[in-house]
Amino acid sequence: METGNGSKDGLYSVLLRDYSAHAAATCMNRLAKLSARWIGNHGFSIGINDVTPGDVLNKEKKLTIDKEYGQCTDYIENYNSGKLELLPGCNRAETLEAKITGTLNNIRERTANVCMKNLNWRNSPLIMSQCGSKGSPINICQMIACVGQQSVGGRRAPNGFVDRTLPHFERGAKDPDKHPDADDSDPQLEKCHQSGPRAQFAGLGLTEYKLIQAKGFVQNSFYTGLSATEFFFHTMGGREGLVDTAVKTADTGYMSRRLMKALEDLSVHYDNTVRSCQCSIVHGGDGMDPTDEEKWASLNFERLFMKAKATCPAAEEKSLNTEEIKKIVNEMIEERLPKSTVDLEEECSKDPNPLDTPSKKETLETFDKSLESFIERKHPSSDLMLKLNEGRYSGENHVSLEKLASNVSGITRNQLLVFLETCITRYNSKKIEAGTAIGAIGAQSIGEPGTQMTLKTFHFAGVASMNVTLGVPRIKEIINAAKRINTPIITTALQCNDNDIIAKLVKGRIEKTLLEQVAKSIKTSQASRSASIVITLDMKRIQGAQLSIDAYTVKESILQTPRMKLKEQLVKVLNARKLEVVLQADRSKLHFELHALKNKLSKVVVKGINSVERVIIVNEAKEKDPTRKKLKLLVEGLNHIGYSAYMVDDPIRKKYRAWFSQGAQAI
Repeated sequence: METGNGSKDGLYSVLLRDYSAHAAATCMNRLAKLSARWIGNHGFSIGINDVTPGDVLNKEKKLTIDKEYGQCTDYIENYNSGKLELLPGCNRAETLEAKITGTLNNIRERTANVCMKNLNWRNSPLIMSQCGSKGSPINICQMIACVGQQSVGGRRAPNGFVDRTLPHFERGAKDPDKHPDADDSDPQLEKCHQSGPRAQFAGLGLTEYKLIQAKGFVQNSFYTGLSATEFFFHTMGGREGLVDTAVKTADTGYMSRRLMKALEDLSVHYDNTVRSCQCSIVHGGDGMDPTDEEKWASLNFERLFMKAKATCPAAEEKSLNTEEIKKIVNEMIEERLPKSTVDLEEECSKDPNPLDTPSKKETLETFDKSLESFIERKHPSSDLMLKLNEGRYSGENHVSLEKLASNVSGITRNQLLVFLETCITRYNSKKIEAGTAIGAIGAQSIGEPGTQMTLKTFHFAGVASMNVTLGVPRIKEIINAAKRINTPIITTALQCNDNDIIAKLVKGRIEKTLLEQVAKSIKTSQASRSASIVITLDMKRIQGAQLSIDAYTVKESILQTPRMKLKEQLVKVLNARKLEVVLQADRSKLHFELHALKNKLSKVVVKGINSVERVIIVNEAKEKDPTRKKLKLLVEGLNHIGYSAYMVDDPIRKKYRAWFSQGAQAI
């Protein structure tokens, strides 16, 4: 059992809730004195021996790094040969970067697990990590085994110079152990290589060493010491953390102040409603105080049942049967927990009684059902009781076994009444009190954790190329009710989720497709007094993407683009895959306007919704079963009403589309 640390099932929480504040304070005082005396007698310190890696750890570290580096080698070879399987929404370079980054991140996690297994149980950093006082397994791994990959802005170290991260490396080579003017055949250099960190990777090729070592991966630990380049990469990641800490302090402080000013007048009134200072009702939740909840629920029935059986021993009292238990439970619930009078179906058509809101009714019904189901599970149902009921035992054996079964799994009348009384009393005591300033409490509950958030966090939404805004920026978007968020992504289900062609068809109708993406060539032709642009479509690419595009649809898209301002007779269709745009302008401006028109034409949207940047097809079932298909679409962009027209024809999605349209019109 945990002692504290905010746990609802911790020792101090249980003592405070089940007994009194004095009992919790007494226990805390005694444990503090005991801990201080033990540390005073035995001592607790950390030294170099605590972070010295053993032979087993060094061997496991080398095997892990060699294995993961070999995996990176395979990725690079497949990339060079064109056999690398592309990730959804990524090109070849992005796929290679995502896979190498994921592989290198696994090195630190695996070495951390090895550290935790091989360290002695008396190891001081291990004790601090396990008891929660300070540190984590990652910190132990960095001290003993491997610092790991350093990230800047959620990615590996960028190129700060032309084709290289640091000037120490050759341009394009990115090899930290190779001096620009040195030769690999130099015996002095070869001697350095044999004794340096590169000696650990003698079996690896040059290419993967370039891409891994010179992009911010720190293979050494703080115990062995970092090389000059590794130290510089480590400072890059550390600087980002310092800047984020300084910037987020102002952002979260201002956010907390705004929340407090907006919610400071909300409080609970005596009719169980939440009202502002103008007495306008703000519909709340279930009316329970979340600070008194136990383990994400109203009550911990298991603990209360054990307490009831311990404080009320069965003695000679006989256990109840199923009918008797149900009768007592129903009578107690009807007497102590009267049912609500609100009809949930009529809630939308008329205002509910403030004293009896639907959310409170749902909470009460949930409590009733959970209490009844718990008692049913605790009813005598062991194999021993089943054998007794079948009459397999008789005489003295039957009496003794029946008494034993009653003590183990039976419920007496007194125990059941004490248990029900405790549960109902505890449930009623957890209701929020009138006058509670829940507005200020709610503002603090959001503002205080905000100070511990990171300013920029990167989380990939199922695919490597699509990240989601998290942390302080996302909280600010929610509080500001921003109409345009940074990464608007919605998951769209498909009715036929096992057909790649249908998924591509839906993607082609939704995703914004520019003319430059489907054009094989956009060539300019200029004479002395006239000029034109000839557009040739790439029909192979169009058919592969399941796009219904030809020269006629492109002409229509060009004419419908407001900023083009072209007349219909100036756009001529030569054939199904080629069209010509004629330019009329002054001779002195003809050259410049021709190239300006070419740039505009390349950005014309020929298919899809303008506000949808991209759509990625993802197979949900690939990780569990590679042979099975369960496709879905990740849509990045705004104007979800526009593509809601492509939803399948069923009542749920119709209802969603109608609701979404009404909400958008209201905004």
